[in-house]
Amino acid sequence: MGKRLYKGSILLLFFFCTLAAKAVEINAQLPLDSILNNVFRNTDFYYHVVRSYDAQLYIKSIMDIKKSNYLIHSLPYLYRTDKRKKYIMESINDIHYTAPDIYKRSLIGVQGTVKGFHGLHELAMDYFNINVYAPSYFNGKFYSPLYKKAKMYYKYSLDSVYESNGTVFYKISYTPKHPSYQLMAGWVVVESTDWAVVTCNFKAQNEYMKGSVTVQMGQDWLEKFLPANVFVDIDYHFIGNKEEVKYFAYLKYDDIKLFDNPKSLIKKKNKYDLSHAFYLMGDSKSIINDSITFSCLRPIPLSDDEQKMYKEFSHMKDAKPVKPVNKVYNFGGELGDKLLNSYSLDMRGLGNIRCSPIFNPLLLDYSHSDGVSYKQVFKYRMLMPDDRLLSITPRLGYNFKYRDLYVSFPIDLLYYPKKSAVLHLEVGNGNRIYNSRLMKEINELPDSLYNFNKMHLDYFRDYYVDFNNSFELFNGFKIYTGIMIHRRVAMRNSLIVVRDSSEIIGLRDKFKPAYNSFAPRLTIQWTPGQYYYMDGKRKVTLKSFYPTFTLDYERGLKRMFGSAGGQYERMEADMQYHLPINLMNDLYLRAGCGAFTNASQIYFVDFVNFTKNNLPSGWDDDIGGVFQLLNSGWYNSSSSYVRANLVYESPFLLLHLCQLTKTVMKERLYFNVLSIPRLTPYWEVGYGVGTDVFDFGAFVSFNKYSYKNFGCRVTMELFNK
Repeated sequence: MGKRLYKGSILLLFFFCTLAAKAVEINAQLPLDSILNNVFRNTDFYYHVVRSYDAQLYIKSIMDIKKSNYLIHSLPYLYRTDKRKKYIMESINDIHYTAPDIYKRSLIGVQGTVKGFHGLHELAMDYFNINVYAPSYFNGKFYSPLYKKAKMYYKYSLDSVYESNGTVFYKISYTPKHPSYQLMAGWVVVESTDWAVVTCNFKAQNEYMKGSVTVQMGQDWLEKFLPANVFVDIDYHFIGNKEEVKYFAYLKYDDIKLFDNPKSLIKKKNKYDLSHAFYLMGDSKSIINDSITFSCLRPIPLSDDEQKMYKEFSHMKDAKPVKPVNKVYNFGGELGDKLLNSYSLDMRGLGNIRCSPIFNPLLLDYSHSDGVSYKQVFKYRMLMPDDRLLSITPRLGYNFKYRDLYVSFPIDLLYYPKKSAVLHLEVGNGNRIYNSRLMKEINELPDSLYNFNKMHLDYFRDYYVDFNNSFELFNGFKIYTGIMIHRRVAMRNSLIVVRDSSEIIGLRDKFKPAYNSFAPRLTIQWTPGQYYYMDGKRKVTLKSFYPTFTLDYERGLKRMFGSAGGQYERMEADMQYHLPINLMNDLYLRAGCGAFTNASQIYFVDFVNFTKNNLPSGWDDDIGGVFQLLNSGWYNSSSSYVRANLVYESPFLLLHLCQLTKTVMKERLYFNVLSIPRLTPYWEVGYGVGTDVFDFGAFVSFNKYSYKNFGCRVTMELFNK
């Protein structure tokens, strides 16, 4: 017995020594650098290898509220909750994917214990439309450690090596070299046969959340390039609210098609038309929401705890007595929701209206020259037969410094979708403007002629009507034709006191409280290499690797609609270009020029591309591309201009030297230069940062080489990136 035990021990020891030697041999075969080079070499091919697929996506999420207050409803990822702490939500979706990165989702069925649950928020869907071989994840918010050019931002280590069925597997951990919310930590397992990813984990965070995503890839040859299971665990921390949300996603694939050569995607007769790789899935006529039918479609059974949540929710609904609706209380509750949350109004078959929150500090904007401003946006869309589309997007805003209310009411009718033909009508009021011609003439007169204390000729309110028709002549080349009507009304009427009437004959008529102008307008816009696809009959533009060029021409007509202006001409040229330098660095360029001919015939100098906007127009770095410190009077005082704006954007410029890059998503360098008569050159330099909460920029301006001014700009960005 003892001899057998001894021999068995020897054999067991020999077996483990052999395994250890084999592991050492495996580990010694390839160093970490060689493993990474093999992975990087194949990443680009695997990123583009899938041509299309159909899949059924099942998503289950569990929301556990640890601590909450009323501001919990401001989180865009969460849903309307009550006094309960735990909620379950499920959805079944049909997914169709086509290269390059076009996802179409159709909701099939939903179940959940959240009131008014109609499927997961679109922001949450980014977790499941993931390509692990892509250069970046979640709409560019995080940079992939598997991308070759990103290795300068990550540190890698080989955790373990093991063998199964003759295949060697390597588990590699990675951590960011610099603290940044755009870099992740985690691990990835790759196999040595074709250096494909078997499973991977990403850990990331930002100002208000911390999350972990684990992806298990498919098993067979076609599915191995696609995720089969996705596990997401997110902790939210937002102004006293603490929530944990767990997602589980299961994908069942059908009809996976691969490219023989991924580059064949661009070797088509029309390489910019991607319609061959896309088809539109019709929305489900009816969404399944009854529990019996949904349980038949559920691919994975519920656990006991999950079934318990559904039973408790059902008992709560059955036990809750039906109370008469208190209209006053109900109105107050609805109003409270609209104060803090975006909301939609269904027009019963006539379209829908999407509204931004009535009270939302994220819609505030501050700049040194314009002070604080606020905006409110409404969006109405109605899809009509033949893919025609009516869109109305009223916009209200208030500038607290000037105490002015700004309104614009644009209406767009897409009447010939294939050629992107649009009728556009916009009515609104613009920025304050002054009568540049009249002020110039008054300044040349002796002071003895007028009592300037009773003249208020500095600013006029501008009311406008813009009507145009646009169509696409060929891909990327658009032509706009229309008319522009302005009515400028003095903010305060002037009282003219003449001291020497013999020297003022003929000038009294120039002091008018209101001026009208009427001008036909032609605009040509060209974006070379414009990629697009056809959504039914509608053309949907994607991206271009080239600049967008714009030429704008306007000619004033006299005596049309009481027009007081002469036969002036306005001509402008503009170029805008976004140049990605590498994975994390971008360069934004804008250059343009403009001039009025026969300027002596015009009362108001008002350019289109060189103008002051007192309200924020968007939330994608409003700071760049405009002059931040230029006095608004200069926009209306010059009959010509030449301008250039440059923004260089990178996550690591200066702050990483101070280890302050964790909360900063982007650092930006700004350079603006302007040449106009009497101010040549005027230039600004600035530095800014972009975070998940706000964008900030600080600027210094110069007139030639003399210091002129200093100021800053802040725009709120929370939940907008």
